[in-house]
Amino acid sequence: MRQKRVIHRLLATTASLALAIGLTGFASPTGELTPSENDRSISSIEVHSEIHGTSSTLTIEFDEPVSPDVAEAIALELSEEPAIEATSSRGTPSAPVVIYCNSYHSWSDSNGRFTLQRACGSTSAPWGFKLSASTAATVVGNVHEAGMMWQKNGIQQSRQASHSVHAYYQFHGTFSGLAGASDRVNWYDTFTWRHNIAGGGTANLLVAGTFDSRRYA
Repeated sequence: MRQKRVIHRLLATTASLALAIGLTGFASPTGELTPSENDRSISSIEVHSEIHGTSSTLTIEFDEPVSPDVAEAIALELSEEPAIEATSSRGTPSAPVVIYCNSYHSWSDSNGRFTLQRACGSTSAPWGFKLSASTAATVVGNVHEAGMMWQKNGIQQSRQASHSVHAYYQFHGTFSGLAGASDRVNWYDTFTWRHNIAGGGTANLLVAGTFDSRRYA
């Protein structure tokens, strides 16, 4: 099917970025996508990136379906800049990320930047997330954050605060109670907004990851 070939072609041209396209048309016996009557057959696109155990998945739903060529062009534009990157104040980032006291970790892709840090003597690890300028430019109205969900050593913790704010807001919160010599945290947060791409629609961004918080180096 065209959908599968698009995924493979984009994987080959955008390194670790993958694209999944939602189809409202149907597959012909030859395996090609048969477009709808007006050749506007794509109802949504999904752009995913991942590095060192942290990932983001941006889903763009269109109020009115678009053609496969338009959808592919939009997906490429959304995934091009800035390049996916991870940095750490304590050597090369690993998977999962390891956070020691008095260290920080930063992860970014075309959707936004996630940061994490921990001070020595503290049992909390503050985090922050901000949409990239290119993603923020697609927002119409406010961005609605569901609230950080997380587990500590496999045990579900309370959902953190939700927000409904402007696109350039610095989302933030704290992973607390990290008192062990080594604690593993699994986390995810979702952000939803109306977008201005190709006639408008709804965007949903899922950001997720895993890190180990260690008291000692």
